[in-house]
Amino acid sequence: MDHLKRLCFVVFGSFLSSFILLYECRKLEGYKFPVYSTKSCPMNETEWGSRSSVFNCQSGSSYACFPNENITELLEFCYPFEVISIHEDICLFLVKDRSEVDSYNCQHFVQGCPTGFYTGATVYKYPSCVLIGNGCFLAEPSCQRFVIQMSCNNDNAGS
Repeated sequence: MDHLKRLCFVVFGSFLSSFILLYECRKLEGYKFPVYSTKSCPMNETEWGSRSSVFNCQSGSSYACFPNENITELLEFCYPFEVISIHEDICLFLVKDRSEVDSYNCQHFVQGCPTGFYTGATVYKYPSCVLIGNGCFLAEPSCQRFVIQMSCNNDNAGS
């Protein structure tokens, strides 16, 4: 009987985890390669390795996680370069119509702008490049003011 219970838990757990994965990640149309939305990008080397394993990118490509061109959604995909080289003071985003990454100068960020060369596989070291909200990078001064202003307005609404 114990074997039957374990089997049920394994089957149910597999079903539930694949349902959660489908809910969190949905395939997006209009790109030259498969691109999926995600709630967050990996925030450390272990998470990066796990997500990269799930995508199992083929030779000549690499797992990537960047915002879309409108800075409104995070995207996961296998990018057709083995190494994505990124210069200091730059965050990347994926442009839909070209299916290419493009650069965003982050020198004006309050904190977290990369201070040296890095690669797409180490973007987790610079979370400011993947923490987004309200159509902007949260490390941008104007984005923070908007978030603070919105929360103050909401606080006053109940008074």
